[in-house]
Amino acid sequence: MQETDMKEKLQKIIEAYNELQAKMGDPAVLADQKEYNRLAKEYASQGPLAKKAAEYVQAMDDLEAAKEMLSDADMKEFAQEEIAGIEARLPQLEEDIKFMLIPADPADEKDIIVEIRAAAGGDEAAIFAGDLYKMYERFA
Repeated sequence: MQETDMKEKLQKIIEAYNELQAKMGDPAVLADQKEYNRLAKEYASQGPLAKKAAEYVQAMDDLEAAKEMLSDADMKEFAQEEIAGIEARLPQLEEDIKFMLIPADPADEKDIIVEIRAAAGGDEAAIFAGDLYKMYERFA
């Protein structure tokens, strides 16, 4: 039951992504540059999730088809291999999708300014401030 609920929710995500794509082609949206930029940004951010969701839905459909093939004696071995392969992929797909569903921090797109000062301490403080600056510069 849980797999079908997840499949339905992912199909809704895919439908919303397709609707977003359709909105971007609307002449009224194309005329409004702000709205178009907002939709384009949302479209780009939802793309990987929609792709993984489609992959998951396809895997579930393939799994159902393989289970139906089990009754056919000629296709039984192929169906068992197919089922094993799909069931091995599903947990990783589910984890990837769960990770992608975590909402992004709104502060991620903002800039930041870091000020590093030597302050009191003389030459050692200045050397430490320089090392700290180099560390942050390489990290960024």
